[in-house]
Amino acid sequence: MDFFLNSKHTIGVLANGSTNPGDWNTSGLAKMSDLHSVDRIDSILVASNDVANDRNNLTLNLNYRFADTSGHSFNIDLDRGTYRIRGASFQPNFYRTPDNAETLREAIYRNNTPTDINIMTVKADYEQRLWKGTLGAGVKISDVETFNTFDFSRLPMVSRSKVRNKAIRWIIQSAPTQPI
Repeated sequence: MDFFLNSKHTIGVLANGSTNPGDWNTSGLAKMSDLHSVDRIDSILVASNDVANDRNNLTLNLNYRFADTSGHSFNIDLDRGTYRIRGASFQPNFYRTPDNAETLREAIYRNNTPTDINIMTVKADYEQRLWKGTLGAGVKISDVETFNTFDFSRLPMVSRSKVRNKAIRWIIQSAPTQPI
């Protein structure tokens, strides 16, 4: 939405966001055999996967523009974006006898994978007429942070045992660009 303060000054505001829950479930059965005797099924894999996902984002923009009739203009933009992603899954795998009567072994996994991303930018531009063209200069500064975790666990029948737990945190900052 733009607000025209007068013929030379404009302020604009823009907001956009979304939320997207996306839980899903799958299940399957796979017949297993030795590579050299594919006609003889020696076990079956009974597997399912329950996944809980939630994605949310919000972006905001605030801008100001000055433009006069002699060809001078100045524009500044402030942008902010946030992204929140939550994901988790539970995946039990049961290796069973060919008649599905008893469990031979199991591999049960769980993971948790949250991600937070924050983006901030500031941009300013100036232009003016010069001879038969336009002279322009600008600067932009941006900052991006991302926090990511990948927590992956194998759950035995009796007690929980983490086979891998890795929390990763990245902070990425871009260097300010030089004016042109």
